[in-house]
Amino acid sequence: MAEVCCYSQRMLNPFHGLMSVVKIPLADAVSTDGVNWILYVWDEELLGAGGEEGKAIEVPDIKYGTWSASEGLQRAPVRSTQDYSLIQDKGDALLAAIKANLSALPFPLEDRFELWLLDSAGLPLALVDSATEAPVGDEVGHVRWNPGRCCRAEFRAGDLEAAWQAALHDTAHADALASRINAEDGAGRRARWLERDEQGGGVFVHPEAGDETACLARHWFPPLLLRAHWEDALTEHLVRAFHAWQAPWLLLLDTLTRRERAALEQLACRQAGRIAEQFRLYPDVVDRDRLTAARVQAKMGLPAAEGESTEPEILSPFYLEL
Repeated sequence: MAEVCCYSQRMLNPFHGLMSVVKIPLADAVSTDGVNWILYVWDEELLGAGGEEGKAIEVPDIKYGTWSASEGLQRAPVRSTQDYSLIQDKGDALLAAIKANLSALPFPLEDRFELWLLDSAGLPLALVDSATEAPVGDEVGHVRWNPGRCCRAEFRAGDLEAAWQAALHDTAHADALASRINAEDGAGRRARWLERDEQGGGVFVHPEAGDETACLARHWFPPLLLRAHWEDALTEHLVRAFHAWQAPWLLLLDTLTRRERAALEQLACRQAGRIAEQFRLYPDVVDRDRLTAARVQAKMGLPAAEGESTEPEILSPFYLEL
């Protein structure tokens, strides 16, 4: 079998899952749930073409098809100008690589280069992007934390005090949270790339003369990818409510403590359908019976279990390791 590389990368801004990747020479496949895969073959003719010196050639992918164990392979149409036999050989080899590595899911995270919004002290505040390779150049432009369409449609922070409700007016909670994270009432926030190490610390990819240190220890990085502790009580309430809503995806992280994972599992069960979608990619489970019950609930289309409110809750600071 051809050389195979399997890894995962976080889908960010905001964090909403993992992209699992199986790669062989000139072909790769991706999946967001570990079940349904999209297979691509690279265009070899363009790979062999020349380009201007010092400029990389962007190589388009040819969609080979989709595959799942239950549905089998569904081939995509192939243009008559393409080398069918070459695409067939690469696609078959890629499919064999997927099947051979399914049992290894979840694949290790390889996106150790992280783009963070920083606070006024230059410390990590919110993760907005990641990469498997070091970014070229130190210019990142204007970067904002984005709650995403799903969050805008669904996220509501419950248990708001009257003064907080007045402060929010009619602003959607997702937009209010984004405005506070991005410091839109001030000068905005700066973003910089860091490379994380095996101990959880990080080194600035492009050091600057004014840096007090080139390396930040693990405890400076928010474990849930967005800082939970804020001076403003309303902002902190919104962030903790967002973390609770985000729980089914946060369980995909392999850096959680057992206490954090247990708290997130309890909150995630309010979204049984998302647990069912992501469960195969969870690196660990604390209460397997609880999550199994949630998956059964999702499969049968049942409402939340008796005694389990569907109203949004807050992730208690008790569970966040400092």
